[in-house]
Amino acid sequence: MKSYDLRDLDRLVSLTCQKNFETLQRAFASVVTELMGDKIFRLYLNKELDEGVEPEFVLIGASCANLSKETRQSDKLQLSQFISNDHDDVSEDSQDENILLPILHGHHVYGSLIIEHGIDFYAEMHSNVILSAITIFSNQMSLLQNSSQDALTGLFNRYMLDNAMEHILSVSQARREGDNHDHQWCLAMLDIDHFKAVNDTYGHLIGDEVLLKLAQLMKKCFRHEDMLFRFGGEEFSILLKGVDLEQAIKILERFRTTVSDYRFPQVGQVTISLGVTFMAPGKFPSALLGNADKALYYSKEHGRNQLHCFERLHELNLLEDISTDTNDLEFF
Repeated sequence: MKSYDLRDLDRLVSLTCQKNFETLQRAFASVVTELMGDKIFRLYLNKELDEGVEPEFVLIGASCANLSKETRQSDKLQLSQFISNDHDDVSEDSQDENILLPILHGHHVYGSLIIEHGIDFYAEMHSNVILSAITIFSNQMSLLQNSSQDALTGLFNRYMLDNAMEHILSVSQARREGDNHDHQWCLAMLDIDHFKAVNDTYGHLIGDEVLLKLAQLMKKCFRHEDMLFRFGGEEFSILLKGVDLEQAIKILERFRTTVSDYRFPQVGQVTISLGVTFMAPGKFPSALLGNADKALYYSKEHGRNQLHCFERLHELNLLEDISTDTNDLEFF
């Protein structure tokens, strides 16, 4: 049995310093690896934070580099059975003495730590720091989710948009020479047309329902790898991963048509206007937001219920005052 010292406290503290889901997951995998010592284990976490989406458990930490397909399938079957059996605090596989420790997110299973031949190990774990690490990780996940989500729609909020853009641009800059397609991103801004009239005519409760329904359509229509945000009021943002402008325009046009064809309760037809720009490495987030916003307002000013691309408008000299890119500012 591994013994623990004050360094374990430092490891637990490191979990509370993480400010986004990706770094928290990596830190948690590192902490578990250090605490497990020579025990054989696998750590699975759900890719999806949205409780309404089918969970997809991904291996993020293990005591060996390569796991067989059969082992992964067996692990996920055990986890699936654990969830369907209205989970307890721990699951034991009597055949091979595996222990499954659940990682809970609210009332849902967010992941699991599977320990091979861990019955004797678990018997000594009631005061074990690993259980504390799991609890701290779960609590930190909840704190991050509460601070990163828009309360009404469940989409990410403006704070998360700023963080995501900074992270994406830093990664894109680092991989610029490789021109990796997977690290191409496009930024879209969308605004509900005549939303003030909806509030004035039907009241703010119905207006909130329109916002919620639109967010649900966004979750349904966009891919899991894309990121969805409520920017503020009736304005939303989308980060589209691994696409160029032509692909982004097709995706966004399809969504615009979906919204236009949808019948919102009590209101009927609601339309949206959109603007999109390519997230070129070396740009500042504020400049990219400004570019997408200019394309959005061009759509609003030229009939609404349409999509425009900043780069195309720029090439055609259809935008005024386009020299506000903060990359061109001089600081003194």
